Amino acid sequence: MNIIKNISIKTGYVIFTCFILLMLIFPIFYLGNYAEPLILGMPFIMAWVLFWIVVEFLGLVFFVKFDKDIED
Repeated sequence: MNIIKNISIKTGYVIFTCFILLMLIFPIFYLGNYAEPLILGMPFIMAWVLFWIVVEFLGLVFFVKFDKDIED
């Protein structure tokens, strides 16, 4: 039973990572490909990339925490 949950967590992480990757490549990246407006002094395109990096980090923390709970 634990093996099945562990495989589903790994599959979920791969799908999550692919989703983040899609947000950072063409054509979806074009949604954030603007210099204006400035967000915290950064062009929108830079804020777009930074946002998805932060989302990826938080997702990684979640998946690691969730995976450790299953192993214990």
